[in-house]
Amino acid sequence: MRIFLKTIFSILVLTLIFINLSCQSLTQENGTDGQDSSSEGEGFSSQDFESETAQDADPDDLVTTSSEIGGETFDVLDDLRLYLDVVSPVDDPFEKISATFGPRIMLGSEGEEQYDFHRGLDFDGTEGDAITAIAEGEIYRAYREGNTSYPNGGNVIIIKHSLAEPIAFHGKIVENVYSIYMHLSEWGESAENYLRSQDPIPVTKGEIIGKMGHSGTASYDHLHFELRLQTTCSLEYQVEHPESSCSDYGFDPHINPVMLFLSSEAGNYDLDLSRSSAESVLITVRASDERLDVNHLEVIITENDSLSANVIVSKDLDYNYRTGFDARSTEALDESASDEINIIPYHFNKTDSTQRIDYEYDLTEVDLSGFPDAVFKVAVYDVFGNLIATQQIDL
Repeated sequence: MRIFLKTIFSILVLTLIFINLSCQSLTQENGTDGQDSSSEGEGFSSQDFESETAQDADPDDLVTTSSEIGGETFDVLDDLRLYLDVVSPVDDPFEKISATFGPRIMLGSEGEEQYDFHRGLDFDGTEGDAITAIAEGEIYRAYREGNTSYPNGGNVIIIKHSLAEPIAFHGKIVENVYSIYMHLSEWGESAENYLRSQDPIPVTKGEIIGKMGHSGTASYDHLHFELRLQTTCSLEYQVEHPESSCSDYGFDPHINPVMLFLSSEAGNYDLDLSRSSAESVLITVRASDERLDVNHLEVIITENDSLSANVIVSKDLDYNYRTGFDARSTEALDESASDEINIIPYHFNKTDSTQRIDYEYDLTEVDLSGFPDAVFKVAVYDVFGNLIATQQIDL
């Protein structure tokens, strides 16, 4: 009975939101950098294993946030800037983003379009532009072009930052954040000192650690920038190397860096639903180039539009948590279809004013017999867990 009442209450809340919330503005493209696909940094030598092991988080002792829709609760990554004093690694970041975090279209080695789940941000620029440390920390690793740990990344710097307070991610304790800078053309003094000594070198917030370039397999001058929580080991590496000290984290550590450069207030977005065919619903999400922070999509099909309607189907996609995605391998993560949802990103580059992503929901596996008044509902959330757009359509 408690579960039934909880579901009714959640549907009531969501339905009221649908009635009262009006929707607003979103898009996508990038250059020809197959080198910035999620495969970067998948290989690690023994020196890359963290000495600490994963610890389960005690919710009473950690900062964590959750949101509830459709009777389900999902975790929301807390605003890292509450625990880490940061600056952008480049000047005017939102004028330079040429590839966003999450699903995107990239060009392959022969110029063909490919779907890719991009686990970082690309900042366009000119060779020699200054790249700065986003926060106080220490150079944890630096790799010269041709290294085997980040074979596509060229010259790479990794900085380890300590959070003022631990947070939770996938039920694990997170005390450290790693910022990763790829395709550099030159090293800063601290990076040079690390390369000579192989010892951690302190850096200050805003310190120039290198210069932008196109080292590695980059096809144009840009910075590929990543944030990883608590470990540098991808989930793919953890699965392939169960003997490693980082294998018990059990999550993919990359998160969307755009949250470092935004206010936590909700922005303007557009959400449209249409019947692309009798067997599918097309979900179109558009975000302003000043936000680029769409993170969570929730789809709910109910038997009708009444407040007490039963839920027939509930489906989540979450970029930061990889909910609805298989991150155990790069190949699986780069599949555009996630169960019933086919993800269709549009090209985006720094000159575009909006980012657009379509999601085509396949209804062929949904048994709607006996539900002539079924309703298809969608809610979209940003990286801070703000409900940014809702819409519904009769099936």
